[in-house]
Amino acid sequence: MIKGIKISEKNDIMLDLLRVLACLCVIGIHTPPGSVLFSRVAVLGLPMFFLLTGYFLLPRCNGDEVLSFYKDRFEKIVIPFLCYGLFYRCWIYPAGKIICVPNKGIILFGLKYIPTALLQNFNGPVYFHFWFMYELIALYLIFPFLGQGLKALSDKALRSLLILMVVTQALVDYLPVVGVEFPFQHYFGWMMYAIFGYAFTREFLQKKYKTFAIVGGIVFVLQLAVYKFLPEFADKVQHSSDLNPWMILPVCGWFAIMQMLSLKLYGSREGKPASKGYEVARHIIGFLAAYTFSVYMMQGYIISWWNESCQLVALQAANIHVWDFVTIFSVFGMCLVFALFYDNIVVALVKKIYCLIASKI
Repeated sequence: MIKGIKISEKNDIMLDLLRVLACLCVIGIHTPPGSVLFSRVAVLGLPMFFLLTGYFLLPRCNGDEVLSFYKDRFEKIVIPFLCYGLFYRCWIYPAGKIICVPNKGIILFGLKYIPTALLQNFNGPVYFHFWFMYELIALYLIFPFLGQGLKALSDKALRSLLILMVVTQALVDYLPVVGVEFPFQHYFGWMMYAIFGYAFTREFLQKKYKTFAIVGGIVFVLQLAVYKFLPEFADKVQHSSDLNPWMILPVCGWFAIMQMLSLKLYGSREGKPASKGYEVARHIIGFLAAYTFSVYMMQGYIISWWNESCQLVALQAANIHVWDFVTIFSVFGMCLVFALFYDNIVVALVKKIYCLIASKI
């Protein structure tokens, strides 16, 4: 740790809540489109996961401990990814259609398919939402070196880098709208959110939480206005909406708001014993946050099944806002139940085998 970096070692209830809310937003992206407001809130979820990844991991990355970092990420992320990829390959595709009700024949066929299915995980996403994993693994490969480099930057240099990323993305995304093609592409990509996440561990940026919250809120409102009154403009920049400033600033603003609430919560509780209600809430939210990765991996299957089999058409037509929340929380709940079994049986078994093999090498 270098001077100026502060990360709470406590189980921060607000950061856990942020992970749960981001997961609910991601599910919202993949459900049938609802209101404009809801859809614009939902798209903030995935960038938030990348920001949180940078916030928690980059300050702890050390270029001298590369193998240790890779080993930790392989066990915590890559093994579950392969296990869930195996589920999709064995359970869904061998049946001859995308979604199927499992039966004995399908399961037996899937078990025979395991060797090929494992290899196919390296050929690309096994289902529409798995692209996220390949981006994440690519970031993990450079994190030990990126973290070491960022820690070597002064506050002034890091501030300049943040400004450079935002300005460059603005030029790439908005100049073509007026007929000017900027020669650069999205060379920062999703790494940009991870860098912003790291930057929020520095004191100089933590002092700007209120500024980020206000600016992010203003940009989000302007974004809604553009979608309502200037849809042609919105369509022209939609192809890169995950990486342009009207996404970067609201995501940072959302994070800043949660951190401000966290500081207020812990500040008001300093020196006081935790109430029973608070402890219960902390454990529940922490439990849900621990399974957000697995819920993300499982959501594609459950959403497809839900859309095919369980659409309450009358409710959807009567109140689209109610339908949004019914779908999201139902899918989250079903994914969580599945993850409880799959993670603690299949994934846990594979991890034990891996640890046994690794200990012999």
